[in-house]
Parts: sequence; structure tokens; C-alpha cells
Amino acid sequence: MIDKIFYVLLLAVFASAEIPSYIHVCGRRNPKLDDCIRESIDNMKDKFLVGIPELDIPSINPLIVRNVKLAELPNFQASADNVKMYGLGQYTIDDLHLDLDKKQIDFTVSFNSMKILADYDVNAKIIVPVVGHGPIEMTTENVKAKITMLYKIIKRNNKNYAYFYSMKTKLEIQDFTADFKDQSGADSTLTTAINAALIDSKKEILDSTVPNLEKKISETILEISNQVCKHFHYEELFPDRE
Repeated sequence: MIDKIFYVLLLAVFASAEIPSYIHVCGRRNPKLDDCIRESIDNMKDKFLVGIPELDIPSINPLIVRNVKLAELPNFQASADNVKMYGLGQYTIDDLHLDLDKKQIDFTVSFNSMKILADYDVNAKIIVPVVGHGPIEMTTENVKAKITMLYKIIKRNNKNYAYFYSMKTKLEIQDFTADFKDQSGADSTLTTAINAALIDSKKEILDSTVPNLEKKISETILEISNQVCKHFHYEELFPDRE
């Protein structure tokens, strides 16, 4: 979900002339390698918004994630499907470091604001048991994502390929607004009760939701990343030059 755009470019940014011309190449002996990668990612914002079919990268406007378990509180359980995330194209890379010896990428990225639309299932005990299903809109500002990705080299058809086997995502979300709607679109006692519960339990919901989002983000990005990796062998991705 929210970090795949940065990893995909990191795969391609080191490649040779076979890589599309719109990608700025950074050799692994470049003394300012991290700065080069960061500038390359910044230059790709427009491409990420429309998608890059030749690299199997869909548009990130929106980024779609499915089947996310959200709140898991004693009196408030919720899950989301068809999650659509908007605002990922307006990012700032705060820091980035690629360690070629450790085969590790660390970076932090910030987003001014994000909007999430999803189909929401709620099972809550407020005064009486409440069960609901319907669309929800969530908005949050000043989001940070700290990411660490690890890869190894595997051999396939006598060529070496990068394979990403581990990813850790740490999200920093301070606050959010949420608006749950009844499935029929009409206001009801149900929607009023659920929205009140969302407001009253923000901290608890964040504490419960964020780890599930981090896990889902990591699973999704690892799957997409390795799908992209098959397009380029390791020597293309990491040319031995400045």
C-alpha cells in the first residue's frame, strides 16, 4: 500500500540502458548515491500518478488494498475492504540510505494529507450490540512511514536476481477524522452510534489499527516488489560505475 512507489523506483534507478529513458540511473559507486536516488524518486511523481505499465506499476491515484483488519478492541471490531488511498503522489522523502553490502534499504517518507475510502464492517457494543456495513471516508494529515527492506541474490536461468524477503513498516499517524455512512446512504441511529464510537475511541483505534496496516502494507509491497524484480537481473539493477 502506501510505500511501493519508492521501492519500485529503487529497483529501476540503478539499471542500464535497457531501463526506460525517463528513469535517471544512479551507479553504485556514485559518492552521493543516496542523494541521487532521492532526486530520481522525486522526479517520478507524475509517472507514479498515471502508472507505469512496462514495470507492472499501476496508478497510485488511488492505491487499492483489500481485506484489511482494522480495530480489534473488546467492544469495537472493524475491518475494511476495497480500500482506496488518495494523496500518495504528494510525498516528501525525509531521508534515504541504501547499504549495498548489507543489501538493505532504509527510508522515511512524509505525506501532507491522505484520504481513505473503503467498505467498512463494524461489530460494536456501545449501549446495545451494533453491527453495520457501509462506506467510510477517513482523512489524516502529517503521516510518516519509516521503512526497512532486505533483499538477497538468487540465481535463475544462470542469471542473478534481487529477491526481497523482509520488510518492516512503521507508520506514524497522530490523528484522523472518519465518517461512516449507512449502506443505504441514509442517516440512522446506527451511523450516529458508530461515528460517536469512532470519535470517542480514536487513540485506541489507532493503537489497534496501525499494526494491522503495517503488516498489510509490508505483505503487499513485498509481493509487488518481487513481481517487478523479475524484469531485470542484478547486474542491470546495480551497474558498477558512478
